[in-house]
Amino acid sequence: MALTMEDAYIATSQSAFVYNSASPIAFINDQENARFDVWALESMNSLKPLKKVATNVLSAQSKNWINYSVVDVACLPQQQLLVTVNYYDPRSKIALYLYDTSNQTFGIFSEADTNAQDLGKYFEQKDLENGETIIIYYSDTKRKSAEIYHNYYNNIVLFSDKHPQGIEILKLSIADGNVEDWQVINKKLLLHTVDNRDHKDPKTYFWSLDLSKLLSTQLQLGLAPVQASGIR
Repeated sequence: MALTMEDAYIATSQSAFVYNSASPIAFINDQENARFDVWALESMNSLKPLKKVATNVLSAQSKNWINYSVVDVACLPQQQLLVTVNYYDPRSKIALYLYDTSNQTFGIFSEADTNAQDLGKYFEQKDLENGETIIIYYSDTKRKSAEIYHNYYNNIVLFSDKHPQGIEILKLSIADGNVEDWQVINKKLLLHTVDNRDHKDPKTYFWSLDLSKLLSTQLQLGLAPVQASGIR
């Protein structure tokens, strides 16, 4: 068996996610057995799986899961990976795990939801200049009407060498809008958010958040509105 690079769309149940390192690994979804496994690869050139990596179980309840697969992965500081797992218990659920590549263990980070406006999106990521990473993930999805759902929280988390397990920057309520666009410029987090619960009169906001002291001291964080030009 060997993995292949594909440009076309591949169903999640047939996909794999490869971590490029001196000892490359892949998270390979096993459709036949309705699960995924971590595999050590021969090299990034061959993409040939050599052997399964022995890891801990994802959850004490995972033996009761009908199916579970990896649907997205992000690289974090300290050789960690953020692994998004879709599992059925018995309905479809999403959980975010931290995978430590040095000791080959999974740790639960948070239960989560897909982006209600883009069901193929599980988180957003931006890597900062000094190796830090900011992740936005979604939670508390509620049904408004047939086929209409909203994420009532956008969770913004910073990962760094100082905070390898992540530190929550902001839990943004839908009353302050869901994140539509965002940038980090001059150590400021700039957010363009929209509360579209009333589709006839959506509310648009622009926020800024100073991150300059976050890694050195405990900072009391507070949103401050900015002009629309601040994020465009």
